[in-house]
Amino acid sequence: MTYAEEKLYLAIFHCFAIDEGDSRSRLSNGFRCYLHTLREENFTKSHWNRFQKVKNRIVEKGPLISADGIVVVGAFENANNNHGTSTYVLVKEKN
Repeated sequence: MTYAEEKLYLAIFHCFAIDEGDSRSRLSNGFRCYLHTLREENFTKSHWNRFQKVKNRIVEKGPLISADGIVVVGAFENANNNHGTSTYVLVKEKN
């Protein structure tokens, strides 16, 4: 099992499938715990491109940073606080 496969497996089975909470909180936990560490060298080219499409969609607004350079709200939370739960179904269907 490759590093990327391991991280995706852990995110899917430990966070998305059995974690408590709504889809937004499960996706947030999976991203924070496993998916944020994945880099291009962990994937084949075609899989990296697909992963990037999904990742860019869920962190599209970037983090909120204070005037002194401290991250106040992470990119995932900033981009997803206003999305309804149905948005996650659309991300899945588009990718």
